[in-house]
Amino acid sequence: MGADSVALDVPLVQERELSITGVFRYANTYPLALQLISSGAVNVTDMITHRFPIEETERALTIGRTDSSALKAIVRTARADQTAVSA
Repeated sequence: MGADSVALDVPLVQERELSITGVFRYANTYPLALQLISSGAVNVTDMITHRFPIEETERALTIGRTDSSALKAIVRTARADQTAVSA
């Protein structure tokens, strides 16, 4: 959740004719997302740009601050690595 209130540059919104729509978290998006993934319309594997071992969890959570190419970072546990190898 964001802050209770935020400053808004009203002239900028008016100049660019922007529309601002509020949403509550991810309400009603999961069914569509799962449908897109299962149909192959969205390849989520390509969205993973960084993989980290569990020892580097903090780096995984902050990589977006220093690396503009970071889209999705995942943390891999030893068990996940073993599953991937045996699959």
